[in-house]
Amino acid sequence: MRQVFQLQYSEARDNSITEVEERADISETQKRTILGENAKRFFGL
Repeated sequence: MRQVFQLQYSEARDNSITEVEERADISETQKRTILGENAKRFFGL
């Protein structure tokens, strides 16, 4: 079974993608996974 959930925050984080891209403590592979590969796998793309 696959599940998707959404969290609502009181303030938007418009720069969240940039924050992930600029992090030095995670690998480029992990960044790709976080920013797109997980969604592709979930939706079978």
